[in-house]
Amino acid sequence: MLTHHNLLYNEEMIRQGFGHGEDTVHVVWLPLLHDMGLIGNLLQSLYLGTPCILFSPVSFLQKPLRWLQAISGYKATTSGGPNFAYDLCVEKITPEQRLDLDLSSWTLAFNGAEPIRAETLERFTETFASCGFRHETFYPCYGLAETTVFVSGGPKAILPVIHETSLESDRITDGKRKVVGCGQTDWLEQRVVITEPESFIPCPDEQVGEVWISGPHVAQGYWNRLEETEETFRAHLADTGEGPGDGPFLRTGDLGFLKDGELFVTGRLKDLIIIHGQNYYPQDIELTVERTLDFIKVNGCAAASITMDGKERLVMPLEASRELTRKIKAVLKQQAPSPNEHSAQSARAREELDRTVGSIAAQVREAVAREHEISLYALAFLKPGQFPRTTSGKVQRRACRALFLEERDKSLFFWHEHDETGETEGAPDDDNLSVLNYLRDHNPSLDRTRRMIHDCVVNYLKQAEHLGVNRIDHDRSFMSLGIDFLGVATIREELERELSRKVTLDAIHEFDTVNKLAAQLESESGKTKAEDRPIRPTKNAISGWLVDKIAQLIAIPPNRIDTGRPFASYGLNSIAVVSLSGELGEWLGKPLPPTLVYDYPTIEKLARHIAETQVTEIRADSAIEQLSDADFEKYVQGIPENFHKTDCFVECRELKERNKIFHQQQVDNPYFRVNQAITGTVAKIEDREFISFSSYNYIGLSGDARVTEAACEAIRRYGTSSSASRVVTGEKPVHGALERALAEFLGTESCLVFVSGHATNVTTIGHLFSSRDLIIYDALAHNSIVQGALLSGASQISFAHNDYEQLDAILSRNRHLHERVLIAVEGVYSMDGDIAPLPRLIRVKQKYKAILMVDEAHSIGVLGKSGAGAREYHRIDPADVDIWMGTLSKALVGCGGYIAGNHLLVEYLKNTAPGFVYSVGMTPANAAAALAALEILQREPERLDRLQENSRLFLEYAKAKGLDTGSSHHTPIVPIITGDSARAIKLSHRLFKNGIDVHPIMSPHVPEGEARLRFFITSEHTKGQIDYAVDQTAQLL
Repeated sequence: MLTHHNLLYNEEMIRQGFGHGEDTVHVVWLPLLHDMGLIGNLLQSLYLGTPCILFSPVSFLQKPLRWLQAISGYKATTSGGPNFAYDLCVEKITPEQRLDLDLSSWTLAFNGAEPIRAETLERFTETFASCGFRHETFYPCYGLAETTVFVSGGPKAILPVIHETSLESDRITDGKRKVVGCGQTDWLEQRVVITEPESFIPCPDEQVGEVWISGPHVAQGYWNRLEETEETFRAHLADTGEGPGDGPFLRTGDLGFLKDGELFVTGRLKDLIIIHGQNYYPQDIELTVERTLDFIKVNGCAAASITMDGKERLVMPLEASRELTRKIKAVLKQQAPSPNEHSAQSARAREELDRTVGSIAAQVREAVAREHEISLYALAFLKPGQFPRTTSGKVQRRACRALFLEERDKSLFFWHEHDETGETEGAPDDDNLSVLNYLRDHNPSLDRTRRMIHDCVVNYLKQAEHLGVNRIDHDRSFMSLGIDFLGVATIREELERELSRKVTLDAIHEFDTVNKLAAQLESESGKTKAEDRPIRPTKNAISGWLVDKIAQLIAIPPNRIDTGRPFASYGLNSIAVVSLSGELGEWLGKPLPPTLVYDYPTIEKLARHIAETQVTEIRADSAIEQLSDADFEKYVQGIPENFHKTDCFVECRELKERNKIFHQQQVDNPYFRVNQAITGTVAKIEDREFISFSSYNYIGLSGDARVTEAACEAIRRYGTSSSASRVVTGEKPVHGALERALAEFLGTESCLVFVSGHATNVTTIGHLFSSRDLIIYDALAHNSIVQGALLSGASQISFAHNDYEQLDAILSRNRHLHERVLIAVEGVYSMDGDIAPLPRLIRVKQKYKAILMVDEAHSIGVLGKSGAGAREYHRIDPADVDIWMGTLSKALVGCGGYIAGNHLLVEYLKNTAPGFVYSVGMTPANAAAALAALEILQREPERLDRLQENSRLFLEYAKAKGLDTGSSHHTPIVPIITGDSARAIKLSHRLFKNGIDVHPIMSPHVPEGEARLRFFITSEHTKGQIDYAVDQTAQLL
């Protein structure tokens, strides 16, 4: 939960830390739902008032070159991203593409959101130095959402600090591990302390501990997670005898050390997994696996990350079933000392084990990729009973992670993504003998190709540390040389560079010796090079390209790729999938939407779709691919429960979780209590009387004998229901009488009443405005206004509460883009008890020729000398407001709503508004009750005098007691703001025990951190009741 102050303070920290000024130009591809993208870049540009060039993350992932082209083209000074983004540029941008890049304007390349690799900085600098990129441009930094975004970095234009360390017993000694410094921490009033995480004692420099942070940029806590907020955001250093412990601090959960003022982050205290800058919670991944594998028990698997080849990879140990354990032990027992001496029985056992493990791995990889868009790197299988758990049965994730590092021997069996599982290699086809015959024909060109292949293979074997290899037998298979599938992919890449032509993985696997491959490539040499001829997008060609590419990505033979399996089943994460669509588009010579891979989730479907749409325009009736009966059945079976079971809806479960706060605070749920009496100043609940401040019976007319009699008479005359829409036979004389009386009272030409106040706003706004229009509403506007705006399809913008200057600025930028523009506000705001500045809003509305709508639910019968509402209070011409809306359930003690304005508008709504035409007419009793209440209000102005006096007394007394009443003034709504939801709940509970009924208002109805008790004052409250309520509130708060 962030406040405006948090944001502004951190923006100033970023400005100073990044050395930004009026010449700063941002280029941003980071997602704006990420704190680094939104706060660190977009809001920073707004804060500075400088240019910011935005493009989508998908565009970057499809083609990383676009990022650097944008920096080059726009002469950007600031841009960056997580570590993986720089690696992606090095991997994907070719030397030819680098020729057109000018990165000399780039003065700050921030790197954060995931562990920073020294190797990444060095490789990127080396690769793009010729483009004008300088090593000192790199700006390693550290931050987290709990501190808004930025904590440490800089200074700017200084070479990154790289410390070679060895972490022994949490002490820093000289070593080979390179740790990149995350910059200085002394920005503004921020404090960063390295703390021993168990004792809470500060650590000296060069000792690893938990990073603790304090400062005005630290967030307020986690929404609706009180215990976690207390533990994370309210930490205090231990009392060492020199005074009370210092604090509060934010506990980051990150481990690090300080050296010469530089912060070095070394790891995580807790179990959060960070891959590609994205946070993953291990328990979520573990739950996915538990649901996928029948034999996994609760707490029978663990998710962790390890660093491989400079990248964070997901690994998981699993507790093996007893059946799988027996299979593994049987294979281990039967294995002969020499790899070449396996018995046939041992080979069969190993083959069976590979199939079993391969099936398990495929299920896990597909489920994890589908649910979390992350690739599984490795699995470890442990014996039953040996899985690392605490005495209470919880997973020991650190111990599980260690299995993949220094304790591999403790596991029964390992699988990783490059393993061959599930199938055995087939023997060469007889057709390949013709290739051998061809090899016997001497050909100088063939000799050159043969030597080139030979050299590429030997170079790979040397790099792979196959010592003493200088030549190989041209008829020996690549597999027999110990070349795995990753090796084949590496050799393929070198061959393509040497031959300047396309070489498929299929060719290398099918023609699997130097001689065979040379003959095959030479036989194709007379054909036109693939890259020199236009690609005809046949289904087979596209399918072949995809098979080849996916095989390369996951390093398995192409013949193992099933074109009918989903992409997710190969463990491809979102980055790989989006990148795949980008490369396919380049190969085809036209851009492809990244969503295609999700819309057509198998090679077969994607290839067919692209081939068909390249040749002819898709007809409208075939744009959506029809599933076969079998595929449709599979689809239906796989629909998640939260899509079709109402008790599994996410929002229903979230409500259940929110309501747990009452149990946590050991109080009864204060909502939906049964009031056994007329709703007035006294409520009767469970046969006990309470002073009630929870009703908007503002002038005490609910229960008035005259109003009751009017309702009864209407029932006797017209029945309990109108029994039809008013368009047909539901129109009653009392409806017209009420509408004429309201129009006269409000000073408008006409009026129309609806059966519900909420529905009045929804149907009116939704009906009058469309996608060509703009609706601007106050940030505190009622839900019915927002819902109406959503229904209309119009563009929507909210402006800061009662900030007419911001409203003016919004209209100055947007008025010309739309036809109708609606400004929607409330006369009195129901949560804060303050009043809209109507005269100022009218001026803005007139300036931009907009339409002004005022919701008077809580101002009619409340504001003004006679209760005529906002227009009387502000002394304005009713015609200056285009649409007056109000409800009949507050001061007018009925049920329903109304729209008042010019006659033509009202007639149009009466004949066409869906919420009126297709709804039953207002009940005669409600119409008669509201009409009687309106007549009494005008005859007895003393009721309004008492209401306004009581409201003044309550507000003044509450302020005198030091209670926070927010912005309330001149209204009968007085909030007592507690800030914290738990405090509001407890205060309401204690007041209820002391005979006062007032309800807490919490998020999402008000912003988190602004929880409150909302007191409704009425004309019938006594001074004694008001004094008692305020006194008790002040004492119990």
